[in-house]
Amino acid sequence: MHRVVLTVIKEIILISSFLSIFVGEVNIIDNQNWIFVHCYVVVGWKQVFIFLTLERLVEGGTIVNIKNVILVAFITYGGFINEQIFECLMCLRTDGVSTFQGVQSKVIVLMKTQQTHFLIGIHCMTHKTNLVMQSLSSMPMVSKMEDLFQSIYGYFFSSPKHHLEFTKLVEIVETKGLKVFQNVKTKWINMLAPLKWVGKEFKTLIVKMVANNGFVEATKTNLVNLCDVGTISGIPCILSMLESINALIKFA
Repeated sequence: MHRVVLTVIKEIILISSFLSIFVGEVNIIDNQNWIFVHCYVVVGWKQVFIFLTLERLVEGGTIVNIKNVILVAFITYGGFINEQIFECLMCLRTDGVSTFQGVQSKVIVLMKTQQTHFLIGIHCMTHKTNLVMQSLSSMPMVSKMEDLFQSIYGYFFSSPKHHLEFTKLVEIVETKGLKVFQNVKTKWINMLAPLKWVGKEFKTLIVKMVANNGFVEATKTNLVNLCDVGTISGIPCILSMLESINALIKFA
């Protein structure tokens, strides 16, 4: 089966007029350096998406080694020889880290100077969009909401008693929001999960904070911030925007 699939992939790539590749680093498999190589080709005016390989960088994540792994992937799985790669390769899309797209002597620069002079380097639209969304943290309203999410998460995470009481309350009102979401900066559209959770459990959170108000200072702070006009009006507006952006990223 592997040979059949590999043969079909080679046939598709070799008849294409030009090709674009998408390369990114992965380090969550075994805490080692890996890169994935995807290929986009145009056949009969149609774009064809092909996953070529996932390779471990045995010799380290140096610029030269990454470049060689990319070229070997096309020779091994694409059936190319060096000259064909240089003639067809038009675009290299990466996640934008300095290893790939630095101004001086990075992977794209190296390939343009040594192999294909007309190569176009593109910062992955998904990563770029996510970076734009992260920049929203500089806005006072968004920053205040992020502080609220973190405060609520810490309120329940640091107190099993508070979390147990909230869980029982959720079961009574049947909102199913048992999991408290944290605002993790490394996640895609990091605010989306906690924002959806707070929006869905807003009434439940208010009831919980009112019930405990006067016992813990953090309870009063959370209650005041939840009842803030900016929070009440901002949640549906920002949530709608983040959901649209998240759908766009998935599409990309």
